[in-house]
Amino acid sequence: MPCQSEIALLMRRIRRPVWAATVSAFGIGMLTYLFALTNTLFLTGDALNNVYFDGNLLWIGRWLSSLSTSYTMPYVNGLLMIVAVAALSGMLVSVFEIRSTVLAVVSSAVLMCFPTVSATLGFLHNADAYMLAAMLATLGLLMLEKIRWGLLPAVVLIAVATGTYQACATFVLGMMFVRGMQLMICRTGVGAKALLLSAGRYALCLVLAVSLYYVVLLAMTGGGQDAVGDYQSVTKAASLETLAALPRNLAGCYQD
Repeated sequence: MPCQSEIALLMRRIRRPVWAATVSAFGIGMLTYLFALTNTLFLTGDALNNVYFDGNLLWIGRWLSSLSTSYTMPYVNGLLMIVAVAALSGMLVSVFEIRSTVLAVVSSAVLMCFPTVSATLGFLHNADAYMLAAMLATLGLLMLEKIRWGLLPAVVLIAVATGTYQACATFVLGMMFVRGMQLMICRTGVGAKALLLSAGRYALCLVLAVSLYYVVLLAMTGGGQDAVGDYQSVTKAASLETLAALPRNLAGCYQD
């Protein structure tokens, strides 16, 4: 059948380290978190208080938290979280062009067991949404890297991920920085012009994605000043006063 041949062709085009990272990440995730997903002792804090959750987090700027399920279901939420991180692991192997299968497996294990992923289980009702958002953000970077005209879909994917969890924007920024350092250090044949073009492409993508996120947020809240609350002082952290005080605060970190 034509569909089967297309799928088989797609499977052959995916490199072995990518498959190894994805499959091993899923297996490691199941071994690591199976106890947490089957034991009600882990239903504490927000996960216990949100047995039913309608996904409405617009008041803190997350206009797509409904990406998650509406109920705290450890098996479902946890399995979706593990699948998302496994897919994310494979995408990162492709983005950073890891050719060693062993290194791909090790990197996926580190990512799956990273404390940030583990701590997400404390918010089990949103764990699947947060990790799916991280996966979408990584997919956006992958398209930006591998497809010539991947800027537009990358902007949309990163904006959607940011609308689910704002930390996805900084997550993508970190991946872009690591990728840039990799190109600068490991790729001796890459010239200064190519590095500047890559940096400009990264910056343009991130600026457009955050701008799109903000435009959607304004459209959904009506642009009111009080529509979005000050969650954990995020408004103060994003203010111009905080940015202006950055040099002084940075210098203060190295003073007694």
